[in-house]
Amino acid sequence: MMLLVLLASGCSGARQDTPGASPAAPSTPVPAAAPAAPRPAPAPAEAAPPPAPSATRDIAGLTVTLGDDGSIRVQGTDRWGGDATTTYETVTFLEGALPTLERSLAPAQIEGLRALITEVRAR
Repeated sequence: MMLLVLLASGCSGARQDTPGASPAAPSTPVPAAAPAAPRPAPAPAEAAPPPAPSATRDIAGLTVTLGDDGSIRVQGTDRWGGDATTTYETVTFLEGALPTLERSLAPAQIEGLRALITEVRAR
Protein backbone atom coordinates (compact mmCIF):
# COMPACT_ATOMS: atom_id res chain seq x y z
CA MET A 1 0.00 0.00 0.00
CA MET A 2 2.84 2.31 0.82
CA LEU A 3 4.35 1.65 -2.60
CA LEU A 4 1.21 2.96 -4.28
CA VAL A 5 1.37 6.12 -2.23
CA LEU A 6 5.01 6.68 -3.18
CA LEU A 7 4.30 6.09 -6.85
CA ALA A 8 1.29 8.39 -6.80
CA SER A 9 3.22 11.17 -5.12
CA GLY A 10 6.12 10.78 -7.56
CA CYS A 11 3.84 11.15 -10.57
CA SER A 12 1.80 14.06 -9.34
CA GLY A 13 3.33 17.45 -9.62
CA ALA A 14 6.95 16.43 -9.53
CA ARG A 15 7.58 18.68 -12.52
CA GLN A 16 7.56 22.38 -11.91
CA ASP A 17 7.25 24.27 -15.17
CA THR A 18 6.94 27.99 -15.35
CA PRO A 19 3.89 29.08 -17.27
CA GLY A 20 4.79 30.26 -20.75
CA ALA A 21 8.32 28.81 -20.64
CA SER A 22 9.38 26.51 -23.41
CA PRO A 23 10.79 23.10 -22.62
CA ALA A 24 14.54 22.99 -22.21
CA ALA A 25 16.52 22.36 -25.37
CA PRO A 26 18.90 19.41 -25.35
CA SER A 27 22.40 20.34 -24.27
CA THR A 28 23.96 18.80 -27.39
CA PRO A 29 22.48 19.61 -30.78
CA VAL A 30 21.00 16.70 -32.68
CA PRO A 31 22.61 16.44 -36.11
CA ALA A 32 20.28 16.55 -39.07
CA ALA A 33 20.10 13.37 -41.09
CA ALA A 34 22.53 13.47 -43.97
CA PRO A 35 20.92 13.10 -47.38
CA ALA A 36 21.35 9.71 -48.93
CA ALA A 37 24.13 9.45 -51.46
CA PRO A 38 22.80 9.17 -54.99
CA ARG A 39 22.97 5.68 -56.42
CA PRO A 40 24.95 5.23 -59.60
CA ALA A 41 22.89 4.58 -62.69
CA PRO A 42 22.79 0.92 -63.67
CA ALA A 43 25.02 0.00 -66.56
CA PRO A 44 23.11 -0.53 -69.79
CA ALA A 45 22.63 -4.18 -70.62
CA GLU A 46 24.78 -5.31 -73.46
CA ALA A 47 23.05 -7.25 -76.17
CA ALA A 48 24.31 -10.78 -76.45
CA PRO A 49 26.11 -11.44 -79.70
CA PRO A 50 24.20 -13.63 -82.12
CA PRO A 51 25.02 -17.31 -81.72
CA ALA A 52 27.32 -19.02 -84.16
CA PRO A 53 25.44 -20.66 -87.03
CA SER A 54 26.47 -24.14 -85.86
CA ALA A 55 24.97 -23.39 -82.43
CA THR A 56 21.49 -22.86 -83.89
CA ARG A 57 19.49 -25.65 -85.44
CA ASP A 58 15.97 -26.45 -86.54
CA ILE A 59 14.31 -29.38 -84.83
CA ALA A 60 10.94 -30.09 -86.43
CA GLY A 61 9.97 -26.43 -86.45
CA LEU A 62 11.69 -25.48 -83.19
CA THR A 63 14.72 -23.20 -83.35
CA VAL A 64 17.18 -24.49 -80.76
CA THR A 65 20.21 -22.41 -79.80
CA LEU A 66 23.08 -23.84 -77.80
CA GLY A 67 24.72 -21.12 -75.72
CA ASP A 68 28.43 -20.92 -74.97
CA ASP A 69 27.53 -21.11 -71.27
CA GLY A 70 25.73 -24.46 -71.69
CA SER A 71 22.24 -22.96 -71.87
CA ILE A 72 19.74 -24.20 -74.43
CA ARG A 73 17.13 -21.82 -75.86
CA VAL A 74 14.09 -23.37 -77.50
CA GLN A 75 11.93 -21.12 -79.67
CA GLY A 76 8.80 -22.07 -81.54
CA THR A 77 5.19 -23.05 -81.12
CA ASP A 78 3.53 -26.02 -79.50
CA ARG A 79 1.08 -28.34 -81.26
CA TRP A 80 -1.78 -25.84 -80.69
CA GLY A 81 0.09 -22.81 -81.99
CA GLY A 82 0.98 -21.41 -78.56
CA ASP A 83 4.38 -19.94 -77.77
CA ALA A 84 6.84 -22.58 -76.58
CA THR A 85 9.86 -20.30 -76.19
CA THR A 86 12.02 -20.84 -73.12
CA THR A 87 15.65 -21.14 -72.07
CA TYR A 88 17.07 -24.03 -70.08
CA GLU A 89 20.18 -23.39 -67.99
CA THR A 90 21.74 -26.74 -68.85
CA VAL A 91 20.99 -29.90 -70.78
CA THR A 92 19.99 -31.48 -67.46
CA PHE A 93 17.14 -28.97 -67.07
CA LEU A 94 15.96 -29.60 -70.65
CA GLU A 95 16.03 -33.33 -70.04
CA GLY A 96 14.04 -32.89 -66.82
CA ALA A 97 11.42 -30.84 -68.70
CA LEU A 98 10.80 -33.47 -71.39
CA PRO A 99 7.90 -35.21 -69.58
CA THR A 100 6.06 -31.89 -69.43
CA LEU A 101 7.05 -30.88 -72.95
CA GLU A 102 5.67 -34.18 -74.27
CA ARG A 103 2.20 -32.90 -73.41
CA SER A 104 2.45 -29.84 -75.65
CA LEU A 105 5.06 -30.46 -78.33
CA ALA A 106 4.68 -32.67 -81.38
CA PRO A 107 6.24 -36.16 -81.20
CA ALA A 108 8.81 -35.21 -83.88
CA GLN A 109 9.91 -32.24 -81.78
CA ILE A 110 10.33 -34.41 -78.68
CA GLU A 111 12.35 -36.97 -80.67
CA GLY A 112 14.59 -34.19 -81.97
CA LEU A 113 15.10 -32.78 -78.46
CA ARG A 114 16.00 -36.25 -77.16
CA ALA A 115 18.57 -36.63 -79.95
CA LEU A 116 19.98 -33.19 -79.11
CA ILE A 117 20.31 -34.15 -75.44
CA THR A 118 22.19 -37.32 -76.39
CA GLU A 119 24.48 -35.34 -78.70
CA VAL A 120 25.23 -32.64 -76.10
CA ARG A 121 25.94 -35.22 -73.39
CA ALA A 122 28.37 -37.04 -75.72
CA ARG A 123 30.56 -33.94 -76.08
